[in-house]
Amino acid sequence: MQKTLFTLILTSIFLVGCGGSSSNSNNNDGDKKPPTPVTNFKLSTIAFDDCNTETAYSNAVVLLHDANGAVIETHNTDAQGNLQLALPNNAKHFTVIGNDISNPQSSPIVTKVAHTQLNIEAMDYGQYFFYYGNDNCSCTNVELTFNELANTFNNYRVIYNGNNIDLDYETLNVCQEEQSIDLILKSESYGDVRSARINLAGQQYISVNEEHFDGQSTFVQYPNVPYDFHRQVSAINSDNYNAYRNFTFNDEPLYIFNDHADIHRAQVYKFINENINGVDLDLLSFSTQIVPENGVLDNFNIIDMDANFYNAFLSLFSSIENSGSMTQYDFSAINPQLDEVSIKLAWLQNGNEEMDWIIRGAPNATIPEFDFASHFTLAENNVEDLSLLVRLYAYQFDGSYSEYMKTKVARQSQSSIEAATPDFINSAYFRVFARY
Repeated sequence: MQKTLFTLILTSIFLVGCGGSSSNSNNNDGDKKPPTPVTNFKLSTIAFDDCNTETAYSNAVVLLHDANGAVIETHNTDAQGNLQLALPNNAKHFTVIGNDISNPQSSPIVTKVAHTQLNIEAMDYGQYFFYYGNDNCSCTNVELTFNELANTFNNYRVIYNGNNIDLDYETLNVCQEEQSIDLILKSESYGDVRSARINLAGQQYISVNEEHFDGQSTFVQYPNVPYDFHRQVSAINSDNYNAYRNFTFNDEPLYIFNDHADIHRAQVYKFINENINGVDLDLLSFSTQIVPENGVLDNFNIIDMDANFYNAFLSLFSSIENSGSMTQYDFSAINPQLDEVSIKLAWLQNGNEEMDWIIRGAPNATIPEFDFASHFTLAENNVEDLSLLVRLYAYQFDGSYSEYMKTKVARQSQSSIEAATPDFINSAYFRVFARY
């Protein structure tokens, strides 16, 4: 196979070690009463589906690794998807292994998934998710029509989830299970912009009229941003994480609706597509901040492709090529607020085995030559459909990875409103997706 980025990754990272070992020592201390075990390390595994239903994912494999990537202990999550244990002193990384399953009711497609966490400590690592497809979600249809509006508001448009609705011809079909929907009514001159939040409970047919649009708007004042970035505004409600979504690819004004939304977010983002030496690259820079009630925004923290960006990636690829059993990365110079790096490798091996490996760690870390025993087999040949996904997350923790992880886990038990705090909403994100 041609020596590309992906073959370099395969020949240096994807090497199966000599085999790990479970912790099965049996020291007989006679009748001495064993001490009460300390359970200072825990995590849980969750199965989720297309209906936003979550259930326990039981019997997921959890491997504890030493600094060199060798397996020192093997465990499984219990029937409730939980694992608690005393973390051995020589445990430096862990891997959670399970399956994503698409089309389980018809033609199941199974993807073996491994989540590896680097440089661990004794703490709660929260939830790890595995997908279980379900195309039989319950939907009680509600039809919304706009004839009443069309008669009065000829030069207006209605926006739902970022899309324009033709008032004269279109109907909107949604599910009661969504609880409520949000609509924006805009005049073409933008002199009149209002919002509606429509309750769907017990409804089958709704004729949308002017009375529904009782929410006043506030114009969002963006600071100067790079010319090639687009803008978007959305809101968070108790039953909708992406309410009143509206975006623009030009100078169209954007608004928030304080009467109908709990928290608003403003974003700027940029897409880039490139092909380098036969490798397709998709890049996304995305920055977010909470919008104050007056609509006046601060400057955005943006991760862009500058010299620090290129140097960090060149250093990563050089390490992959030359370091042998260890791979080092250091993205800390890209952004002073960078908190986490996620590296996902996906491939098809032996013609039919779909594999995903996600590695998470601090802004700079070393990836050893991991062994997964027999639980996650990495083929050295017959590998195709290779892709690499690198995600960079900059929140408000200034590179303190431990503090970031503890706060991130605590948010998992909170509602979407409770979790929408500035330390996580005011953030920058960069994604590099490469496929060969």
